[in-house]
Parts: sequence; structure tokens; C-alpha cells
Amino acid sequence: MSTPSQCGQALVESLVMLPVLAVLWVAIHWLAHYQDMALSATHASRFAAFQAARQVDPVSAGVQDVYQPDAAAAIGLYFSGVAHKWTDRRGVRQLEAEKDVNITWSRAQTLSAQGQPGSISSHASRLRREWSLEDAGILQARVHLSGIGRTTVDHPLTEGPIGLHFFDSGYPQLMRSISILTHSGHVSTDQAVQRQVAASQLAWASPYAASRAAAQEIMSRADGVDGGWGRAAPSLDWLEPWDGRVPGHLIQEYQGG
Repeated sequence: MSTPSQCGQALVESLVMLPVLAVLWVAIHWLAHYQDMALSATHASRFAAFQAARQVDPVSAGVQDVYQPDAAAAIGLYFSGVAHKWTDRRGVRQLEAEKDVNITWSRAQTLSAQGQPGSISSHASRLRREWSLEDAGILQARVHLSGIGRTTVDHPLTEGPIGLHFFDSGYPQLMRSISILTHSGHVSTDQAVQRQVAASQLAWASPYAASRAAAQEIMSRADGVDGGWGRAAPSLDWLEPWDGRVPGHLIQEYQGG
């Protein structure tokens, strides 16, 4: 039961709360866009790191400090399209991908010889280079968003009675980065393993050439003897026949789960 002194109290309370709710509504919208842009920057930095890891030549990885793969792919995936048209309450774009997104790649300091595989033992440095095992520094991809939601002459800020113009003044600069280890001897297929092994002059190519010459000499001498028995000629390819072969003691039956 209300008294005459309480008449109109609900109306006054509503008038007080409406501006608060309006600010809260706009603030949630403002913060959600900023967080979505930060998430896109994280995804873009991850994409850029893997993109550079697949493109950087392992031979030159130790002498280059900065890499510039095609940044347009990451920008197109994570900062363009209908899903990434962030606008403020006036409908003004808050992020111009071509101007506000900057993607860079760099490497950290390389490990010393003592910290490399094989340390400083004889021939270790050459084997590391030929097998792409030599540390060239952690690769880092950075995505920097600058000038997000900045005001322009075409879209100046307008003062309002409850201060909503604050949410049109733009966001703080944003940076996300991902670091990845590259060219540590990893390959994706059995054929790539064979190519990498064969690429080493010290560990394979030179010894193989000498062994092949000796094998050919033996084959020429034994051909007359083996020919009478109908034996197949020995194979001098000592890598390809082992493609995909795994020693039996290393194979375990999959138990599921």
C-alpha cells in the first residue's frame, strides 16, 4: 500500500536507471567488439606463425632476422568479410584492415654451439645444417592493431547528455603474438625423411657414392656366377625400399580409447 508521499517514486527511479542501463548496454557492445577483435588477432598471429614456418627456407633461416610472407592471407581470413565488420553505435567502421592491421615476423636469438644438437663435437655443426637441425631462433609472428575506432573529420565525436561519446573515441592499441619452433628436423612424410637423409653429404651422399662404386664393382665380377642361378640383380637404392617400413618391435596394436 502506497502513501501520498510515495506517489511517482517508481517513475523517478526509472528515470534514474534508464541512463545507467543505456550506458551499460553500449558498454557491453563496445567491450564485446574489442574482445572479438583481440580474438581475431590471436587467430591471425597463429596463422601467420604457421604460414612463415612453412615458407622460410631452412638454409637461410640462420642469417635472416625478419620475414615477410604474404600478410594478406591472414588479414583476409580474420579481419575481412561480414563477420568482421565491427562498427560503433553510429555505424562507423572501427577497424580498417588495410590501414590498422600490421603483421610482422622476427626471430629470437639463436642458441650457442654448446646448446645446439651435438654441441661442439666434430662434424656436429655440418650435420645440423645438412639435416636442418640447427637452431635458428624461435620464430615469432606479431599482429598489431593500431588506430582502432579512431575519430576522423568525416565522423567527429558528438557530445551527449549521458557521456556515450566516450565509446566512440576508439580502443587502446592491441598486440597479439605467437612463437613457434621451426626447422628442427621435423618432416611430414616418409618421402621427406628420405630426402632429408639423402641431402646430407657428410652422413649419406658421400659414403653412399663410395659404397655404390664398390657395389657396382662387385656386381660386375659376380654377374657371371649369379646369372647361372637366375638371381635378381642387387638393388643399389638403399633408401626408397624402406619407405614406410617400421621395425616390428616398434609396432604395437592399437587398443582404442
